[in-house]
Amino acid sequence: AAWGLERTLARLNGMFAFGALDLVAGKLYLVRDPFGVKPVYYSVAHDGGLAFSSELRSLRALDCRVPDLDLDALRAFLTLRFVPSPNTLLEGIQRLPPGHFLLRELETGRDRLQCYTRYPSDRFRGTLDDAVDAYSTLLAQALKRQLLSDVPVGIFLSGGVDSGLLAALAVEQLGELPSYTVGFGPGHDECELADAAQTAAVLGLKHHRVSVTAEGLWNAFE
Repeated sequence: AAWGLERTLARLNGMFAFGALDLVAGKLYLVRDPFGVKPVYYSVAHDGGLAFSSELRSLRALDCRVPDLDLDALRAFLTLRFVPSPNTLLEGIQRLPPGHFLLRELETGRDRLQCYTRYPSDRFRGTLDDAVDAYSTLLAQALKRQLLSDVPVGIFLSGGVDSGLLAALAVEQLGELPSYTVGFGPGHDECELADAAQTAAVLGLKHHRVSVTAEGLWNAFE
């Protein structure tokens, strides 16, 4: 109310997706967080109407037609293992790109897609030790924000450095917390169950191992 939505977006810190209706200005905003953690799907009908949702199935329920498969998006999915925004696997349904908002003017029906994310342009000029100290501080602050929750918190633990570092910082913040690792079991070089279990033991985490089999994956595929 004080700054307007577009000036407010730069002040937000977190993962979010929302629609905001400004009745005074006659504008509808669809907004997605800078890293695109939360999705926003939308479609424009033949009559100019705009529908949006956090998942595709809601949009399909609003339209009696069955949308065609977007073959270019399917090729991208099979190549990259994801579909880059703004495309989706269904023709006529788009996903808002990360760090963008879509502005719909209610009176004219015109849409404007705009990036609101601004990254710092100044380069870091300190020493390597300064950089390590600054990074450690920023990472701990970011993790502390992510640990705020009104439900129990756990950590997804792989056998790598990244999740191990986050788990160590989380232990400093919360003490003991549960950790979870999904793997394929023995006989697969890619399986990280053993490495993750070792990290969990060092950190004193209550660890849970989940093994996925080809048969279980096939049964859950639909």
